[in-house]
Amino acid sequence: MGRIRNGRKIIVLIAILLMLSALAGCGTTAAIEWDSDLEDDDIDSEEENGDKEESDDAGISDDAEISDNAGISDDEEKSGSAETDSDINISTLTVSGGSREKISDEEAASLQYIEKVMLENYYGDKTEYEMYAPIGSYKLNGTLSYFNHGLMFSATVYNYETDSDFEEGLRSYLSILKKGYQFSEIMRNDDDRYVFLSSQGEDYNGLAYDIKGVLYQDVRENGIAIEWDLEVMEDGVDSETYLIIDEISKCYGIYLDDLQINGEWEKAEAERLMEMQDVYEPEEGKAELTKADGYQYMGITAISIDDIECPIMLPMGRNSSVIEESAMTTMHGVYAYIWGYSSTHPLNYQADAEAAADRNYRYVSDPDKDYQNAIRSEVMAMSGFNQAVYYVIEYDEPDYNGEEYHSRVDVYCYIKLNDKSNLRCELILRSEDYDDSTNILLKELETAYGIDLSRYYYEKED
Repeated sequence: MGRIRNGRKIIVLIAILLMLSALAGCGTTAAIEWDSDLEDDDIDSEEENGDKEESDDAGISDDAEISDNAGISDDEEKSGSAETDSDINISTLTVSGGSREKISDEEAASLQYIEKVMLENYYGDKTEYEMYAPIGSYKLNGTLSYFNHGLMFSATVYNYETDSDFEEGLRSYLSILKKGYQFSEIMRNDDDRYVFLSSQGEDYNGLAYDIKGVLYQDVRENGIAIEWDLEVMEDGVDSETYLIIDEISKCYGIYLDDLQINGEWEKAEAERLMEMQDVYEPEEGKAELTKADGYQYMGITAISIDDIECPIMLPMGRNSSVIEESAMTTMHGVYAYIWGYSSTHPLNYQADAEAAADRNYRYVSDPDKDYQNAIRSEVMAMSGFNQAVYYVIEYDEPDYNGEEYHSRVDVYCYIKLNDKSNLRCELILRSEDYDDSTNILLKELETAYGIDLSRYYYEKED
């Protein structure tokens, strides 16, 4: 960190911490407080007087030396704070770190997530300095910021004076964070300094998640340094998070493997979402589902088809809904929609199913459509029903951004009620939404509707 006796640096740090707290849902365990010895008048006078006085928070002298793997001694006292080093957890985080070869200019041109930007010494002589930052970062009053993919990246330019500046800055940073964060020892990367941090936050549902980060002092010539801060918040991590981190690692020549999160939040969130799907609360003023004997998920209700009150079975959970003429739900990777169909002229349910199967297959196998590997089954009898058939269409569909394809299965059922009415059921199975409860649900649908879905069971990856 830079010399925090400059009032503007404290403002930048507080802004960063406040933004982190906002992103952390219910907040991290760290408390954000002003140091009692830094009053507004002190900040103003330091801005005006420049280097006249040392900060009351400076716990290390300017002539202190930093060894290649030097930490900050637990025995050193920090004036202006009642917290001890053991309370603040200085140098208690064990990391690997390490330097690596920096990316060349030619390689930098092919980066997908990181770009070179200019950052102004806003509170200094207004000179702009080149640095690497995530694409999409924005700048305001000399501070660069980026929030996306579970990452928070921020940077600022400041005046660098002595080797002990980074240690002094870390002291002041810790005095603001207080408890809840652990820091590694200070590490070198040529003339640069960096330190890893770790903490935990809590999301809106009370689930704990990891926060891991690195504070980096990029030392330049003529007493200038760019200080950047990268933090990873587990509850926002996605498929691009570590691709971005890998490019930052290459640009600055340090290994960032210590920013890997443990994945416990993701597991806990998946369990919460899976359990939440099973909670059925009937909608006020609408027909209710009642639990079917012998089933874990299936419920029984009725819908109207002309003058017919037709009993149906539907999986019952959080998203289950029954209205007068139809019922629907989605849970554990299965979408189900049941409705009645009637006509003024006689219906041939078998012929209608054959025609619909041909039509739907032509649609998903059309080369102009963005689907792949379409397969159409025969029209098959539904066991346990006198006059009922079903067919299946399998294909791969793209995800929301068109980069990956996932398996989808559409199942259509036709159940004859009388010459002019039939009951229809559509099931959509999406493999990317499957979970540990999917197979139970699929087997119950097989039993309820006399169909075979064994080809589409969830095969959990090791």
